[in-house]
Amino acid sequence: MSKQYTAVIRTADELNKLYKDALSSLQLPASWKLEGYNTLRLTTEPDSEIQSVGALFLDTNTRGIEVKRYRLYFHTYTERLGLVEKSVVDFGKFAYKCLVNNRTVEQMNQYLGQ
Repeated sequence: MSKQYTAVIRTADELNKLYKDALSSLQLPASWKLEGYNTLRLTTEPDSEIQSVGALFLDTNTRGIEVKRYRLYFHTYTERLGLVEKSVVDFGKFAYKCLVNNRTVEQMNQYLGQ
């Protein structure tokens, strides 16, 4: 027997509040500097569903070719957190690595505290 899930449709304001509440509950590394926020939609259409809301951070302990940036995101469908690392591979070329996903605030704090 399979479970059936009913999606909750939330407004952009509701999603932003949920994300900001989650973000304010996190214990972020002191070396991370907030660079901004972004929203990813399901498709390129401007009115498509919001897939995730994210905060962009620079790790100030890294420099030059070793610089690391992070996107700490709130996945709107699961209402869970994830973390993606962006690093430089070569001049103008980047690599993206999903470090963790589908985490609660408590689980993300455990990961960040390692």
